[in-house]
Amino acid sequence: MLNEKSADVSENSRDYYFYIFYKNQPIFNTCLKNNDQEKNKIDSKKLGRENKESKNETEKLLLGSIYAINYLCFNIQPNKKLKNLYKLMDNGGKNINVNTKTHEQNLLNTQNNLHVGNFNSFNTPLYKLHYFETLTAYKFVLLTHKDMANLSDFLKDIYKTIFLDLIILNPLYQVGDEIRDKIFEDKIKERIRSLFVV
Repeated sequence: MLNEKSADVSENSRDYYFYIFYKNQPIFNTCLKNNDQEKNKIDSKKLGRENKESKNETEKLLLGSIYAINYLCFNIQPNKKLKNLYKLMDNGGKNINVNTKTHEQNLLNTQNNLHVGNFNSFNTPLYKLHYFETLTAYKFVLLTHKDMANLSDFLKDIYKTIFLDLIILNPLYQVGDEIRDKIFEDKIKERIRSLFVV
């Protein structure tokens, strides 16, 4: 299914596919086409059963790919002390001797960067996947044409300016629910349209 999606991206090399996941569940997606034909968030009423299953399968494959690449990048990182620290923290934090200066620097870097994923983007011959993950388990994914520059800062900006203001600070939004806010969707589309090269 991901191959079908990537085939779409290569055939229409200026199409943009945007996803937001929360704890490995899709909560928002949209597709924008450069030729001003827009494919809105997929409406389940318009979908046949096969298309909905295909969409779900694509999202699962996308999440699986992200998880695998995160795991690979984490395990091949050169800083073994940091890697072992994370392992100890996952095991309950027993007997951790943490250098306070290093720990404070890591906290400062995390707060400045906001990104907790182990990679920012990757290329294939057909498309480029841009990735941003927050400390609160939200994953922002953007599929673009393969020649696009790294857009992880672009995704971080979407998180800080649009997502926090319109979704997280919205008292009607329940964390983890599907996002159905029309204003949010319009702002995301407007921001992604700014990437279109004329």
